[in-house]
Amino acid sequence: MHHRRLLKLIASTTLMFCTPFLVRGQESQSVLDWARISFDYRVFPNLAHKRANGQDIELDVYAAADTRQARPTLIFIHGGGWSWENKENHVLLLLPFLAHEMNAVNVEYRLASQSLAPAAVEDCRCALRWIYRHASDYQFDTSKLVVAGESTGGHLSLMTGMLDPAAGFDNECPGDENLKAAAVVNYYGISDVVDVLTEPHQTSWAVMWFGSLPNRLELAKRLSPLSYVRPGLPPIITVHGDADTLLYQQSVRLHEALSRAGVPNQLVRKGDPPAMPGRQQQFDRSGSPSGTLLIVSREAHEKEIHDGRTGKPIAYEVGVQISCCVHSEMPSQGTLPGTAAAFGGSIPQFGEAERECD
Repeated sequence: MHHRRLLKLIASTTLMFCTPFLVRGQESQSVLDWARISFDYRVFPNLAHKRANGQDIELDVYAAADTRQARPTLIFIHGGGWSWENKENHVLLLLPFLAHEMNAVNVEYRLASQSLAPAAVEDCRCALRWIYRHASDYQFDTSKLVVAGESTGGHLSLMTGMLDPAAGFDNECPGDENLKAAAVVNYYGISDVVDVLTEPHQTSWAVMWFGSLPNRLELAKRLSPLSYVRPGLPPIITVHGDADTLLYQQSVRLHEALSRAGVPNQLVRKGDPPAMPGRQQQFDRSGSPSGTLLIVSREAHEKEIHDGRTGKPIAYEVGVQISCCVHSEMPSQGTLPGTAAAFGGSIPQFGEAERECD
């Protein structure tokens, strides 16, 4: 029997970039717990969410086998300089979210070699509309959609969650749905595209994405998340290593702009992002862990994770308690899956009195 009650939503923004190392130091039961995910989920690969340039643009759906209730859903967008990589290369990053009983959608988009800017942004917004339209087919809870991505996938996640429909990038997939994300998890993404398209921070991959388009700088500004900062945005959490000499200051600027606009947000500064090809030198290794795990815990904490066999640090863990109360219809006996549905700029402690969110 369903009934209305206040439920505390706990932010679960976990990306175990170094999962293989962590598993080696765990007991066999923990390994079996991870393996059990394969029996708890149905996989629907290569579903076309759009057709463009004579080809299907696809996504993968990981939906819980238990279809009795809609679930919070992760929308993951891969990085790769808008120019390379694909959704299959990043599928293991979904595992921690599935372990928290969320559904997941792994999104593909057109790369620069297929279509120049703004195609990638348009495709990701089309994927979001597809998710809304197919929510009942796969039990997506559209009130609890968490968009996450790393590097240029972080940029696309920000654009997917922040874009003003009036910007004109939804025209390839028009509809009446009011597209909203409940939260955005930005792993060291680009928030100022003009900055990486011009000197002194110009990058080859940004140049590739814009090619010889006219009015490139005007378009780059329209494709910059910083251009869409305004009150009323969903909560945004950014994870960024502060030794990144190219993009870290962009994340600082985004954090400051969001705070001025009153948008709940957090910048997690410590720990290195996972290494990316050709960019390892931009992150201070100096014996520091090689990845950042952002987890939910009963209290805020920061610690190193060590290999169970060698004792060497392999990851930097940031524990964040992020919560908010909302009205929700759930079975009285059901468990609440973890979700980054909402959080505040000042993180409340676990067990604080429940309150209603605006």
